[in-house]
Amino acid sequence: MHIDGAFVGHIGGDDFFCAAGCSDGGGDDCCINVLARIKQITDTFTGTAASFYNEEEVENGLYSAKDRTGQTRDFPLLTVSSAIIRIPAGERTTTSDELSNILAILKKEAKASPEKTAYLDLGTDGAVDTKLNKEYIQAIN
Repeated sequence: MHIDGAFVGHIGGDDFFCAAGCSDGGGDDCCINVLARIKQITDTFTGTAASFYNEEEVENGLYSAKDRTGQTRDFPLLTVSSAIIRIPAGERTTTSDELSNILAILKKEAKASPEKTAYLDLGTDGAVDTKLNKEYIQAIN
């Protein structure tokens, strides 16, 4: 599915993939706009999901329901998180397996973070640019 110049696909279960281009001459501003859009989606989802629960459940961050075996137990509230990797245009030495491993780490970081977002810029030649990463993270928080 294509949405506003981005490709969105379903990986499986509750995991989705979105590829958005930042190489249209927009430079860093373009990437910041993509990150801002992801933050907006995350915030909207979080706010909307909270409406499914009563005040006590929202305060506790848990709700009670029956699991697949019919036992009543507590579950965390519905959330969404974003693991984002910026891969600049050009030839890369990073393999798909390496990207998958990086995404798995970022996904755990995102789920644990208050912003529900984790971001990594691979930079040119696969070299992570820590300064640029900090700027992007500041822009979306």
